[in-house]
Amino acid sequence: MLGYEDESFFSTKGEFDEAREKVLALTGLDIAAGHVSSGSRNITYVLSESVRPSVIRISYADVKPIKDVYGELMFVDYLREHVRTVCNPVPFDNRLVNVITVAGTEYYVVVSRKANGISPADADFDNERIFELYGEKIGQLHAASRTSFEEGFHFQRPVWTEAPGFDFGRNGLGESIPADVMEVMVRIRDRVAALPRTPETFGMIHGDMTPLNTFLDWDDVWLFDFDDSCYHYFMYDMAAFLFQGIRYAHAAGDAFDPVACLRRGYERANALPGECWSDEYVHAFLDLRCASAAWVVGQARTPAGLKLAKRVLPSMFELLRGMGA
Repeated sequence: MLGYEDESFFSTKGEFDEAREKVLALTGLDIAAGHVSSGSRNITYVLSESVRPSVIRISYADVKPIKDVYGELMFVDYLREHVRTVCNPVPFDNRLVNVITVAGTEYYVVVSRKANGISPADADFDNERIFELYGEKIGQLHAASRTSFEEGFHFQRPVWTEAPGFDFGRNGLGESIPADVMEVMVRIRDRVAALPRTPETFGMIHGDMTPLNTFLDWDDVWLFDFDDSCYHYFMYDMAAFLFQGIRYAHAAGDAFDPVACLRRGYERANALPGECWSDEYVHAFLDLRCASAAWVVGQARTPAGLKLAKRVLPSMFELLRGMGA
């Protein structure tokens, strides 16, 4: 049985049992049988040992309107026509997004097919081949995004400056972030927002392209969790990956150039203007990724998210202060 006190955002065992019963009645899937992974705003249950390997995502309904969740899923559905290794959502009760109420709080429930493979380990990033694999997969995603624009598709997703991960200071949120750090974060965001937007550099992106939102399956990468997808600069997906990937590569001894390897793979599937690979441009997006990560972690609502915030925010604040020096 799941230890709800450690991982769930349900306050009591009674609330967890109520959610479990409602999800089971809706989907026929038992969240207590899944491997749990808790983020700052949602919780997922991965059911691998099943004839229907699935991922159940439960998220707070007050974070975004339901039309935005449908916009995410429509983007995923479009991507599946162009990128084979994207996990597709599964409807229940004739809906891709269902709403349950537990102890007076509404939650969205979304079920997707489980990706093939396993979550990558730190040690997997000690060679340039991995960065090329991820670069090519991100390039395929962005090529599909550009095709959607050419075909006249518009998905019900926000422009990045209006998305929850970048609206620094909205509605008085962010009390856990010192004023001087918030000032740096806003300057970082505004500097990126001033960059030109063209079909070659800007479009629908994954939005949270961390290795944690991928599975490795032999020499392929599966993508999932498009919860933060939005209209943004394509370089942000690369920066989100590099923000963690570079750290892993440094731990391996800096035997290769992660950015060059990522670019090599990316350009097998898509092309960005050469200036997008300049050190200044790449670092502007790495800075933005750090600012967004601090903002999102600082708003954590799940027990696991609150523990993460306590552990990592002080060092992130110092890193951001250094960017503003």
